[in-house]
Amino acid sequence: MTDDAAAAEAYFESLADPTRIRILAVLARADAAGETPLPYSDLQPRVGVRDNGRLNYHLSRLDGRFLARDDGEYALRPSGRFAHLVAVRCCRDADRSPVETDADCHACGGRLVARRDDGAFVVACSECERTAARAATPFVTPSEVGRAAFLDALDRTIRERAGFLSRGLCPWCRSPTALSADADGRFCHRCASCSGVHRTTPGELLVDHPEVVAFHRRHGVDVGERRVWTLPFVASEAASVRSRDPWRVAVAVSVDGSDLTCVLDGDGAVVSTSRRTSLRGI
Repeated sequence: MTDDAAAAEAYFESLADPTRIRILAVLARADAAGETPLPYSDLQPRVGVRDNGRLNYHLSRLDGRFLARDDGEYALRPSGRFAHLVAVRCCRDADRSPVETDADCHACGGRLVARRDDGAFVVACSECERTAARAATPFVTPSEVGRAAFLDALDRTIRERAGFLSRGLCPWCRSPTALSADADGRFCHRCASCSGVHRTTPGELLVDHPEVVAFHRRHGVDVGERRVWTLPFVASEAASVRSRDPWRVAVAVSVDGSDLTCVLDGDGAVVSTSRRTSLRGI
């Protein structure tokens, strides 16, 4: 067994008991209420374990890795907070009903919906099933915060992912990624540290690019105020492969009849831009 595999086994074995998950949940709620560090005498009845020996055993399995203990008082370490999020958010049987967005598909005009797909959330067309955006599942649900707040959280999650990848960093572990271009013009970002594989359209890497932001601003559009899936240039259809050696892919960005074309190389960097302004855009 490799060192990484052994560490992962020890991590998950520490959490492999409902009592330990309950301890994390109790401390997370106490932390949110400003009650931590929590004394043992307060922790025990909240966890619901009367036997001191049994509770002490489970605390010992979490202590140091997930819990901080000082003079008989307990609080979550950052790793404990993350483990709690994974345990109660990502692993629960969440509602898989699609969430209707406020946008239409750029390809067919059908309504875009957000739905769960293999542990992630995708924004896709309800008619042609074309994917407009994809990201890890936010740690909130529509039933908890409402539809609008959930879509805002999903948008921020997508932007954060694209921001890390555009800087050559893995959004999961923040390690450098190796970039390659697919035949259809999409980019594949691979992380050697965590084995993460992330795919983006060329347009996703341009969401925060200064020239794209400035181009929209000149036309009275704040890209930061628009949800990512409403931006046409993010769609795969906005990109076209110009050459394969050297690799060049062009992304068409259009606002009010004016066009900005960004050409990216095989490293995802913008190597040239050109503009065409309509009479309406003058």
